[in-house]
Amino acid sequence: MLLSAGDPGAAAADRYEARLIDRFDGIVVCSPEDQALLGGRPARLVRNGYDRERIGRYAPSAGSRRILFIGPFRAPNNWHGIRDFLEQAYPQVEAAVPGVALTILGGRGARNMAAAHACFARPSIEVVDSVDDVRPWLAACAVTINPQTELRGSSLKLVESLAAGRVCVTTRAAARGMPVEDFAGIVAVPRVRDFTVPLVWLLLDEARRLALERPDAQRLAPYSWAAAGDELRAYVREVAEIGNGVRSTFG
Repeated sequence: MLLSAGDPGAAAADRYEARLIDRFDGIVVCSPEDQALLGGRPARLVRNGYDRERIGRYAPSAGSRRILFIGPFRAPNNWHGIRDFLEQAYPQVEAAVPGVALTILGGRGARNMAAAHACFARPSIEVVDSVDDVRPWLAACAVTINPQTELRGSSLKLVESLAAGRVCVTTRAAARGMPVEDFAGIVAVPRVRDFTVPLVWLLLDEARRLALERPDAQRLAPYSWAAAGDELRAYVREVAEIGNGVRSTFG
């Protein structure tokens, strides 16, 4: 969904998208923020989530000083976000934390893209192309980062980090769709440049980090794909019963 929040320059595009949305019998959104953009249209919230079986068991991050960013560069918000982090925060983190390292899972062609920019050229930075399974990378890191400055929907990388038992340092914008105050493992700051302080203390104060990172199964339960599937099936049945046919818009 591309509806804007009070942007006069996008009014015409918003009206066009609203007309398309109104052609459907059901509307599904994945974050409360998306729901708020619908102007009072009824919609069902079906959250993005994580696969409990795929994430596996929690293992503490003890002994690691590795930061992980999961974000395919094909998405502009990932590409710009990680470059902002490397230019505005990572040099200070590297100077303050002995042995720190950063792994970037940038997707297909990521190494070639990174090679053209000096900010990726530090020896402590590893850029990885496509991977089939993020679990080993999550297990090897101490913390994850989510330095996006804008987002629609909600962040899968944040949910997966929490489920794996890794604290995520994120911008508030990139924590969209998540109740930040409910999760000890979310450290949200206003801007990418503000990542330095929380990352330094999380990496140097291991006892404090370990106390924050353990997954909260009860709070995470609504964010599993199983819960999302149950919610979506129930909504499809409701729409079918009302309209004798199902057409759904996914936001």
